[in-house]
Amino acid sequence: LNDFWRCCIINKWPIERHYILYPNPYPKKNRIKQRFYGHPGFPILLGASCGNPIIVRSNWQGFLKEFAMSVQCADAALRAMDE
Repeated sequence: LNDFWRCCIINKWPIERHYILYPNPYPKKNRIKQRFYGHPGFPILLGASCGNPIIVRSNWQGFLKEFAMSVQCADAALRAMDE
């Protein structure tokens, strides 16, 4: 997926929304890098979204909360870099 998201950014493809449906949340803490928001490619996903919605569905509430917090932290970090 990282290559696809990079292509979206480089080619400026208009992405209306991303869907991440029922990802395996890997509940063990030592496997956080295998979650979307813990993966090194997470900022690429956010960049490819261009501010458009990222729809995430999961049956694990903890995953959804952590994903939302990761988006907020990444957004705050990017805004701080722009200032």
